[in-house]
Amino acid sequence: MSILEHIKAEADKQTKLAYNPVVAMDCIAAEGRAKLCNEIAETLVGLDEEAALAELKRLRDVFHGRSGDLSSTIKFVFSLSHASWFDSVVDAVAKENTGWIEVGDHGFDGHLKKMLHLPYYRRMLGINNCATSITRLREETDAAWLERRQKWLGRYHPEVRVIHSNERWTPEGMQKVDLGTVETFTKQEHLVEAGMIAFRGFNAKDAHFEIQEVYLGYKDGALGKVRQTSGHPWEPGVHTIAGYPVELVA
Repeated sequence: MSILEHIKAEADKQTKLAYNPVVAMDCIAAEGRAKLCNEIAETLVGLDEEAALAELKRLRDVFHGRSGDLSSTIKFVFSLSHASWFDSVVDAVAKENTGWIEVGDHGFDGHLKKMLHLPYYRRMLGINNCATSITRLREETDAAWLERRQKWLGRYHPEVRVIHSNERWTPEGMQKVDLGTVETFTKQEHLVEAGMIAFRGFNAKDAHFEIQEVYLGYKDGALGKVRQTSGHPWEPGVHTIAGYPVELVA
């Protein structure tokens, strides 16, 4: 998709939101955003991709520098919202080494009463500034998810950092869990999210378990490998501890 097509697609998306709002702000903001995208699209006609991208970046800088009439709190909030929205529009095609990708999980099966641990990624441009996100769907096959994931991650600069949404406890304090870069993370087949990657261990009943390894998909029915460090001995094998199926090794 060219940059011109990208802007036109965003205009169509905002037009649909104006008529079928998801949140209250859509009623006010979406129509104006659609109009802005259509006006920008007219200025991009005839430009090559490099020039079109440069124009989008210039407009983004202008948008952030605009003071406007912020005489009320609500106008100020909408102004910040517009700036964040346009950041996400440009980010989708700019491929800049800014921000980070945050990895977590989602999905609860009410019938089985268990978490599905489906991968959930957020493209973050700053704290509380999520540009876009992608999740694995419940009925999505491994092949379909990996193809969609590859395409989504491929939009971003290969050196953008990928981190876990949780922090890991260490004796020195809480620390971010670094999963590598977009380039290295893309090479891994991430089918199931073992959020336990952010923990050192688990307490279960009268025993404690230390994590030895965390997988990015099920291996023989487990999402990771643990070793028991205290308490009444458990039998080796696959157990569900703290909601995660893990393999207990001797």
